[in-house]
Amino acid sequence: MTDKRCKYKFNWLDYLHYMGRSSWRVDTRWPKPLESVATSLLWFPLFLLIVFKSTSAEAALFFIACLIAVAFGSEWLMKKYRFTPKREKAYFRRYPGRKQYSRKTLFWIPVTMFLTSLTLWGFVFYQIIGVSDKKPKHSIETVGNRTAPNKILEQQDEFQVLDEVVGVRMDTLDEKLLRIINQCEYSIHYGKPVYVMHITGNDMGGEFRVKLLNHTTFEEINDGSSKFIECTWIISKNTEGIASDYQTCWYEQNNGCLFFCDSLKWENGWEF
Repeated sequence: MTDKRCKYKFNWLDYLHYMGRSSWRVDTRWPKPLESVATSLLWFPLFLLIVFKSTSAEAALFFIACLIAVAFGSEWLMKKYRFTPKREKAYFRRYPGRKQYSRKTLFWIPVTMFLTSLTLWGFVFYQIIGVSDKKPKHSIETVGNRTAPNKILEQQDEFQVLDEVVGVRMDTLDEKLLRIINQCEYSIHYGKPVYVMHITGNDMGGEFRVKLLNHTTFEEINDGSSKFIECTWIISKNTEGIASDYQTCWYEQNNGCLFFCDSLKWENGWEF
């Protein structure tokens, strides 16, 4: 009689999936070698990408939920269409010695993979994403109670011009808020803002920030019960490379998030 058994081609995926198959019947909750490799090389870096790049907690939770759904869905598909009971029997007929492995070996493989992945991917994402978000496009250093541009600024000192016209500062913001600003529509089109500052009662003189009084009162700004953040982008320059048009936006800070309030497009030479 001819052998009607299916002929399978096995590779490293089968090796990791069936590795110590009988041993897992004792510790079913402990990650299997193939699960450890997939988590370390795929799911964990995607998780870190979501954590570092999400603009809000709601967005992070949504993408994490999607990631979990995809992970469980792919596991179900692999079991249904690849790692079938027939394939398992054929594998162990060909490799009977791979059914049992040392419990210590099966324990330390996931531990080693997870620790290596945590160290490697954590360092990579922190260096590439975390540190880059902390560096403003133009570095500003504080001098006394005023802010002064660093020596690496361009010849045309945009920050100094804005300081003289409307009175600005380069305040220190929470890293999460900076990411939100650096990923907004204006930052995508025009780069990072020239400055980012918290609005206080002392900044409300003149007409430049009068639009904020449509959203709150001077008293609430002065006592800090209403918190606003101001950002200004250079949206165009003249033929000499000098900034000619600006876009200023105001955001209300609430519960660690920023909500757009108002904006003003203005030109160099306007007085407030």
